[in-house]
Amino acid sequence: MPSAAIRGSSASAGGEDQPIAVHAKGDYIRLSDGRQILDACGGAAVTCLGHGNQEVIDAIAIQASQLSYATHGFFDNARRRDLAEWFMTTSDGHFRRAWVTNSGQWTFLSA
Repeated sequence: MPSAAIRGSSASAGGEDQPIAVHAKGDYIRLSDGRQILDACGGAAVTCLGHGNQEVIDAIAIQASQLSYATHGFFDNARRRDLAEWFMTTSDGHFRRAWVTNSGQWTFLSA
């Protein structure tokens, strides 16, 4: 249960009041009441890259303008192959082959 100090006015699916996030940059989230807090619960990508990372935003925009998604069960694409190649060439020989998926479920099903 969130502490009374950070509760907002909206209710989560569990019925608990939660703060309302309105913006994020780097490691911080700004709440609707103006407070800025350290994002200590972001996922792996946000933790590594930060919110609003311009290099990531630019790469996403370029890729989305070319090909937003092609399910790897039926199609391959150059970016996926590039990433697999990068894993193999930078792993000091630990990865002789790589199969890049978009989720743990696809990784499990593809194994």
